[in-house]
Amino acid sequence: MPRPPVFLGLRSHDEYDGDLLVLDTMGELSSLFAVADLAFIGGSLVHCRGHNPLEAAVCGVPVLFGPSMEDFSDVARDLVECGGGFQLDGSDELFRIAKKLLADNAARKQASVAAMALVSDNSGVAEQVVDLARKFCGKGVK
Repeated sequence: MPRPPVFLGLRSHDEYDGDLLVLDTMGELSSLFAVADLAFIGGSLVHCRGHNPLEAAVCGVPVLFGPSMEDFSDVARDLVECGGGFQLDGSDELFRIAKKLLADNAARKQASVAAMALVSDNSGVAEQVVDLARKFCGKGVK
């Protein structure tokens, strides 16, 4: 079955009338997750070790990524286990799952809630590390 055409827009060319906006600029990704329906993590279908999927999850966006998530393997595993993330084998599966999520508001919402819950359940880690360091180093450390 042939895929329907997808109309792409490039952020660097201010092309916002497409079905899919490709961010080819620096420093804007995190601000756009909040208005996204889902996110695909770049560098994960090729051997680039992936990028941080929590940037999308914290905004309540279902996260799709490929097999190359070596730098974020624990987070990727946890997102898949909680239902907030989807690990894909290739571009065909990317299109299939993205199409399914975009067509099914309830499934997309369920994945969004799961992604945000994972982030919420694991928040405060930095404070815990600082508390442990203070205990280890003594009370005089601030």
